[in-house]
Amino acid sequence: MTVEKGMWTRQVDERQVTAQEALEIMLPLNEANQLWKINIYLIPLFVAAFIALVYSPFRPKRHFKWYVFLYFTLLMGFVVWDIAVHREITEEIAKVLNGLE
Repeated sequence: MTVEKGMWTRQVDERQVTAQEALEIMLPLNEANQLWKINIYLIPLFVAAFIALVYSPFRPKRHFKWYVFLYFTLLMGFVVWDIAVHREITEEIAKVLNGLE
């Protein structure tokens, strides 16, 4: 197995691992990949909702502030959830990789 660490300065580490260890590593990586795919669809959806809310001819004339409040509440909820899930997955990956050493 080859592990690359670092963003700008890559550190490559090669190790022999068992099938069980490889599965323990790949499961959180697949989870992170699925989360990335969800983000790819949800972020443009939030951008489109913002454009529709602010620049659309169908812009709601009544209770506009409530629509904006609801939009930003949903956006902040998504951002907080996304960061929390990314942090959990990153910690899980780090724990598994540190357990290999």
